[in-house]
Amino acid sequence: MAITAGLVHVTAASAATPGVTVTSVPLSDAQWAKLQASGAKSVRVWAFTSWVEDSPGVLTGWRIDQYKAFAQRASSMGIGTLITLLGAPGSNTPPDPAAYARVAGELAQALKGTGVIGYEVWNEPDDSPYWGGGPDPAAYAALLRAAYPALKGGDPGAAVVTGGLVGNDYDFLQSLYANGAKGSFDAVGIHTDTACLTADPREYYREPSGRIGRYSFTGYREVRQTMAANGDAKPIWMTELGWSTTGATCNVGDRAGTKPGGVSPAQQADFLAKAYGCLADDPYVGQGMWFSLWDADSSNPTYDHQLGLMDSALNPKPAFATFQGAGAAAPIACGGVVDTTAPTVRITAPAAGSIYLAALKIAVSADDDHGVRNVDVFVDGKEIPVVTKSQSATAAKVSLEWQGAKKLAYGPHTLVAKARDEAKNTGTATVRFTKAGGGKYKIAIATKIDLALGKVAHRKLTVRGRVIPAQKLASVSGKTQITFERKHGSKWIGTSRFSKGAKSPFRFTYRFEKPGTWRVKARFVPKTGSSYKASSLKPAILKVH
Repeated sequence: MAITAGLVHVTAASAATPGVTVTSVPLSDAQWAKLQASGAKSVRVWAFTSWVEDSPGVLTGWRIDQYKAFAQRASSMGIGTLITLLGAPGSNTPPDPAAYARVAGELAQALKGTGVIGYEVWNEPDDSPYWGGGPDPAAYAALLRAAYPALKGGDPGAAVVTGGLVGNDYDFLQSLYANGAKGSFDAVGIHTDTACLTADPREYYREPSGRIGRYSFTGYREVRQTMAANGDAKPIWMTELGWSTTGATCNVGDRAGTKPGGVSPAQQADFLAKAYGCLADDPYVGQGMWFSLWDADSSNPTYDHQLGLMDSALNPKPAFATFQGAGAAAPIACGGVVDTTAPTVRITAPAAGSIYLAALKIAVSADDDHGVRNVDVFVDGKEIPVVTKSQSATAAKVSLEWQGAKKLAYGPHTLVAKARDEAKNTGTATVRFTKAGGGKYKIAIATKIDLALGKVAHRKLTVRGRVIPAQKLASVSGKTQITFERKHGSKWIGTSRFSKGAKSPFRFTYRFEKPGTWRVKARFVPKTGSSYKASSLKPAILKVH
């Protein structure tokens, strides 16, 4: 592979180039044949500063020749080489940036033009097995700042990649930016082949912050988000991905002894296909390098010894054949969407500035492109019980007649509605309203009586009516009194009085005892202490035959 082909992955977005890691240099002819048969387009190898330099400024000639021969043979097969440069085998001592940079520059210059597409500055610098004393973003940022110009000076066409971060470690990456590492790498390296991994790559979880889980396969989307937040549009190189085929119980981490250490060979092949499908849906991931081409030791049950596409005797697992088609993987939908936008929240009841007397109508709706998980309602800072009901995949609502409002003090109050999406983004809306009816907030609401009288037939009359308040802030409490009077000479003599509750419309039929001139009177009498005013109608005169 020409060196310029490697640069394509740095400067232009494309589907992830399928690659593999090999754990030794040089390779046997049988190993070379398997590498070529795999269909890999990139190969990752490790090198050590203690190997490639005999003394300051003097490279170890035979070692350099090995790497030259390796890169050239790989290039002749259309395979680019990525070199991960560490300090010394078995050592996790953090390097001196100046000394590391000197060796890195010399190595890059010596291998320029051989088919090396990039250099990975250290390996997993965010984890103590490779960085003694634990993660130190300031120290690693200093290493990047020293190594980058040295590597570019030695081979301007080779990409400089951060050491693969364990499990999409976007927090460590953010710390690198905070420590001035921007501009000192061409791609961010990540490793998703975490210990005892058994999850389908399409699955994901959320961190307490709401971000896609660091150890979810698609957590690389949050790596991308971190880069974008720092104004960086460079690609991601997944320099390790994989699932182990060990049948042993997990022996590391928080779940040691409680879960399988790996997956079956068939699952490994299935997850491989899905992983490259996920990557195909996110073209900013430039490289996808499986760890590794063959098992480190198939007889060792430890999870990291059986990650290969083949066993240690070079017998292919089902994943080998699946990997051969990885470069043509079609995009698939995989879980976990980066979401930084809060839901939109609307309070449709109560209206801003409204007045109420008893129970309070509350209606809230919210929508979000990625769905609303729940809506919470607070009055004067205290949460009130509500049930969130989904309206669609992107919207939800809350609606109730809140009886607890009757217990609120007279005066102004504040209602706050909060809606949260899966990523824990929270949208908020606020209204102020007033409870009236007492204290300094007494009110008197005007009413009117709507009375409809039918035609008198056979001395019968149908009467319909209701009380209509100028503002309906609560149920109208009181009675509507309907009085029938007959004219006798110059006087009106009352014959009947009906009392109807004012909360709902009424209807009844009245039978006149005698013919003559009659009148019908209507009067609304509010309940004592009610906020509604009394009202009456002008009497209606009727002729009864």
